[in-house]
Amino acid sequence: MENNVFRGNTIVTQHGEAFRFSQERFAPTTVMEDNLIQRARGPGRAMSCSGKDYDFQSFESYGDHVRNNRFADPKFADVSVDHYLTPEAFDFSRSKGGGEPAAAAGARP
Repeated sequence: MENNVFRGNTIVTQHGEAFRFSQERFAPTTVMEDNLIQRARGPGRAMSCSGKDYDFQSFESYGDHVRNNRFADPKFADVSVDHYLTPEAFDFSRSKGGGEPAAAAGARP
């Protein structure tokens, strides 16, 4: 799992981190740039590497291969856990102007 490239993605998680590396040697070879990241529980865990957690700020300063990522709400038109039985109801369009910074109020690590 070396030399992966994650560029220009929208990554949304509930409790977990956007990037998780079980072996530290893989993180420095992975390019992570220009991604929009949202974690429902806040920016407290953007990446985990060999059991060490990185909040969004420390993730962005992890190395030259991590840059220009944003932690923000993508503001999908209609995405809900309630749609699990009707997947056709999901609307991942970002017609509501997604990408604005997510509110940190009430966010938990």
